[in-house]
Order: sequence, then structure tokens, then C-alpha cells
Amino acid sequence: MKVILVGLPYFSKELARILQVKFPDDQFISLDTYYSKKDQIKYLFHIFSADVVHSINGTLGKSKVLELGMFLKKKIIFHWVGTDLIKSTELYKNNLHNPKFITYPLHLTDSPWFIENLNEIQIKAQFVPIKGFERSYDAFDFQREFSVLCYISQHRAEYYGIELLIEIAKKLPHIKFDLVGIESYSDELPPNMILHGWVDNMTDWIKKSVVCLRLPKTDGLSFFVLESLALQRYVAYNQNFEYSDYCKSADDFVNYIHSKKQLFDEGNLPLNRNIANQLVKDFKEDKVLETIMDIYK
Repeated sequence: MKVILVGLPYFSKELARILQVKFPDDQFISLDTYYSKKDQIKYLFHIFSADVVHSINGTLGKSKVLELGMFLKKKIIFHWVGTDLIKSTELYKNNLHNPKFITYPLHLTDSPWFIENLNEIQIKAQFVPIKGFERSYDAFDFQREFSVLCYISQHRAEYYGIELLIEIAKKLPHIKFDLVGIESYSDELPPNMILHGWVDNMTDWIKKSVVCLRLPKTDGLSFFVLESLALQRYVAYNQNFEYSDYCKSADDFVNYIHSKKQLFDEGNLPLNRNIANQLVKDFKEDKVLETIMDIYK
């Protein structure tokens, strides 16, 4: 079997790599058909002998790459993962979408809460993760200081929820908030918000934290959330994900953090071990890859 993976380059490249290791008798080719002319030409070479085109990114707009795959009657898979849903919903509402992109592909999503959103634009999707864990993480005890960790993009700070985070931090002035990914912000920040910029090893920062926050305006299932949970940290998320704790408003987050801080200070906050064990079991890499292979076949 020959599979071409396109769409978001980081995810398609990584998925192709681990599939190739797991299933060496099949062929998995990742091509950056968004930005690479060379890969666009390679796609023309490979598509005729391919069995499956797996796009890690859905679309209802224009795509010559996917249209060619459909014309050649290849199996096409759309894997919806994030902002692709926002863009396609706008196209659908304005009647600018390609109806064939609804009816022809098999639709998957790595974010369970997207199933209902996709249904609103006439797409029936199933939840299939694209990232799993090879093994359980070793347990790392909490450090002596209670701290909260959050990823905020330097170039999309408002989208990632920095305004909400500022409100939260101001209401909890005695708690340290470590922000990674962002090194500067135009407005004044409370003194308990510390910007660390881009970091090379997110795992190390998660180990230093007790609580991790995720609060972008819209979000696909974040590996930051998965890894934080696998490392036995507590996660407050503004998406209703069964392994993390759901918070929506600033007060929800404030109350959540305050309660964890109180338990921590009393010495009654254990590592989040049970959730970590269940998550790693449900998102085991072999299980994730075998599910994807069953779908290819």
C-alpha cells in the first residue's frame, strides 16, 4: 500500500515517519504541497500509483492536489485539526465551498469536540488521534514552588488567550505564571506573569509546573495538553476534554487554580497519576497507528 500524506507539514511528516517504522512493508510519503514546488511535482509523480491521500487539514476551498486525487478515484481522507474548521465554516456559510469536499472524502478529526461543529456544515466525522505515546513517562514530583504554565504564541497572543490569562493572573497575584512561546507583549503585564520566549524543550517546563492552562479562542486537541497530562500535571482547558478539567470563564480558571494551590500548600495534592495512566493507555502509539492503518485499508 502506498499513502501520500499532505496538509500541515509538521504533522504529515511526523505521522509518515512513525508509520514507516511501524509498517515497513508499506510506503508513506509526506509532501509539502502547500509551499514546496518540488513536492508539488513529486505529488504528480506519486499520485498515479498511490492508494490513499491523507490530508492533515480539512478544507472546503480550492485544492488542485485533492481534486486530482478525487479525479483519479483515490481514497481521500481529510483529518480536521484546528483553524481549517474555522475557514471552512465561513466558506460554507457564504456558499463558497466545494460540495465534493463534503461528500467524497472520509472525514476524521483529532479533536472530539469538532464532531458537532463539523456536523453543522454537513460533515460526518469520527474521532481519530494522530499522535500517541510510545511509553509512559517517568513520574516527576512537583517542585517546591507552586507554578502555572501556559503556552502563548508570540505572533497570535490574543488568539491564544493572553487577555484572559492577564485577568486570571491579576486575581491570583501570589501565584507565578510562566508563559512560554512569547517573549514580549505590547501591554503591561502583572508582575507574576513571566515571559520565557521560545523554549527548546517543553517537557522540562511542564515538569517544573503544577497546573497547565490551555485557553485559545478555538483549538484542536493540543499535544501540550496531552503531554502535560501524561506527565501527571493538572490541566485546565477551555475545551470539554474528558481527561482534563473544563474551565470557561476567568473565574472558573481562578477557582480551579486556587483550589489546587490550597491542596498543594497543605501537602495534599498528589501527582495526577490515574489520569496520566488512562490517557497513555488510550493514546498508546501502537493503538493510534493501527487505527489509522485500518482506515487506510
